[in-house]
Amino acid sequence: MLKSQIAVVVLIVVLEIMGCAGSGGNPVSLGPDVPVISNAMAGDGSATIVWDPVSGAISYNLYYAAGPTVDKLNGAELTYVTSPQIVTGLTNGIQYTFAVSAVSARDESLLSHGVTLTPNRSNGFF
Repeated sequence: MLKSQIAVVVLIVVLEIMGCAGSGGNPVSLGPDVPVISNAMAGDGSATIVWDPVSGAISYNLYYAAGPTVDKLNGAELTYVTSPQIVTGLTNGIQYTFAVSAVSARDESLLSHGVTLTPNRSNGFF
């Protein structure tokens, strides 16, 4: 009986050290790497965002918001997108910030660094 109690305590301590034991631990991330936006271009009421693929990703989410920052809470979210992604319906002259996350079977990555663009009619192709 005492040996099994010691084994349980040792297991809990090991899990805490590894960060796998619920409250108080820092869970080990099983999510994919954070994507890197490799190119971005503003157009007439649109933006084209290009990112490099990451290992373990089964899809990507693109977030964007008017202004100098974007996060998962304040950004409009486009799910299951592919690179390059063209975002339309933007207002010319308004600054937008874009960021991408990778999604695996288990988790969503942190957001990439944001890229800021201002759509403008003169940027569009006619």
